Amino acid sequence: MAKRKRATKRRNPAVDAAQYRLAQAVLHGSARTKTSMTKAAAKELIDKTPAALRSKFMSNPHRKRTKKTGQVRKRSKRNPAKRNPEATARAAYEDFHGKPPETVVTVDTPRHYHGVLAGIGKLDFVTFYRPEGKARGIKFTKGTFLAENEKRTQLFIVGGDQSVNLRDFGISNAHESEILGEVSEIGYRTEKLHLIEKDGGKGLYVHKFSVPRPTLIYDTRNKLLSFAGGGYTIPSEGIDG
Repeated sequence: MAKRKRATKRRNPAVDAAQYRLAQAVLHGSARTKTSMTKAAAKELIDKTPAALRSKFMSNPHRKRTKKTGQVRKRSKRNPAKRNPEATARAAYEDFHGKPPETVVTVDTPRHYHGVLAGIGKLDFVTFYRPEGKARGIKFTKGTFLAENEKRTQLFIVGGDQSVNLRDFGISNAHESEILGEVSEIGYRTEKLHLIEKDGGKGLYVHKFSVPRPTLIYDTRNKLLSFAGGGYTIPSEGIDG
């Protein structure tokens, strides 16, 4: 009498995103549905799934099918902050270490935020220093202002459209924070009534920075610009240094 071979269910690697996510949930004890998958089977499935598929399986789908018509429609673009950062961070950890994370560390980092700044004027342009003599600058539109902190030790750029094309600065693989270059000149429009007539009044004020020059930093996620360093000061007469 011939023996029958018992069919075994192939658990590894994961065949689709649903199976991989279920294995993740079982392994971390967060499964919301009943399943016969054990933690040992879930760990084996995760370990044998190629790294390239892990990131793909952990990413959120961008389209969904409607129940009534069966038509496929695109989901509206969501705020990145509302996505699941824990899942994507877990996938990134696995890609880097070759294993799922074992612990979660919570870090509280206090940060000072300037709720109020002193306005200097409407920011008109920023020009960058280039040793080879090639100047590159940013021209700002309405609504972008130059400001200073309450101690008058730091310049800020606030409001308006601060987005830049990073390829213009030779940056093709952007990080979340990028250095655009040393600032050579800055132009801002304001009115100064406390100075003598030839130095004050209403108009465009241009300041040429001396060494060490401040550096302009770009926050690529929030599309915001900021100054770092430099030897300038901000007396009542205007920017100096």
